[in-house]
Amino acid sequence: MADKAASGEMEVEADDKKGDSPSNLEKFITQHYERQKDEGRFDETNEIDNERTENFFSRAIEESRRMNKEINKSKAKSEKLHNEFGTERMTSWRMEHAAEVLLPAEAEQVELSQNL
Repeated sequence: MADKAASGEMEVEADDKKGDSPSNLEKFITQHYERQKDEGRFDETNEIDNERTENFFSRAIEESRRMNKEINKSKAKSEKLHNEFGTERMTSWRMEHAAEVLLPAEAEQVELSQNL
C-alpha cells in the first residue's frame, strides 16, 4: 500500500464502498514511510517485506478511520445535547464534573479544549 500510495495508485476497497478519500494522516504516513525507505533506513536486516508493510498500513489506516467515525459520532452527540440543554447548562455540568474528578490543571485543559 505504501508503494501504491506514493505513486498515486492507492486503491483501498473500503474507500470505494464508502466513498472516502485518503486522509491527511494516510498521506502523511505513506509519505514518511517512502522517504525513510528512499533514504535507505530499511535494509535487508530489518526484515521488513512488502506484504508485512502493506498489512501494517492497512490495519493502521482502517483503525484511524474507525477512530475518526467515533470522533464524529461523539461530536454529533455533544452538539445534540448542546442544542437540547443549551450551552450554559452543558458548561455548568462539565465544570461541576471536572471539579469532582479532575485535578485543577486537567480541568483547565478540558475548558480550553471546549473553546476550540
